[in-house]
Amino acid sequence: MLLLLPAGATAECEAETFSPGDSDVCIPCPDRSNSTAGSTTCTCDVGYAVNGTGINFECSECPAGTVSPDGNACQDCPADSFSVAGAGECFECPGNSTSVAGSATCTCWPGYGGIGFGVMLECPSTAAVPTR
Repeated sequence: MLLLLPAGATAECEAETFSPGDSDVCIPCPDRSNSTAGSTTCTCDVGYAVNGTGINFECSECPAGTVSPDGNACQDCPADSFSVAGAGECFECPGNSTSVAGSATCTCWPGYGGIGFGVMLECPSTAAVPTR
C-alpha cells in the first residue's frame, strides 16, 4: 500500500518502508529486506543481495560459495573456505582439506578420506598404519 502526501511534502516513512529521494510516497520494502523510519532505501537481509535498481529491486539469495554480510552484493568465499546458500559468512575448511575461491564445499587432500559434509567434514588420513 502506498502512502501519498500533499504536493511538496517529503515523506517521513515508517520502518519497513522507504521514500526514494524527495518523493512524497512511502513504498514497502521488498521481501527479505528492511529499513528504519525515514529511510530513502531498503537494505537486503544478510545472505541476500540487491537485484535491480531504484524502486524496482528485489533481494535475491546468494548462491552457495558466496556470501553477503551486509545485504549489498554476493561475494565469493576465499580459497580454503566455503558457504551454503543464503550465508552471511564463509566457513573455514577443516584440517586436511582445501577449496578454491567461490566453493560450496571443501575437498580432502590426497591421502585423506572425507567423512561428513560441510562444517561436519572430517578428513582423517587413509594411510595404512604399520602394525607390529
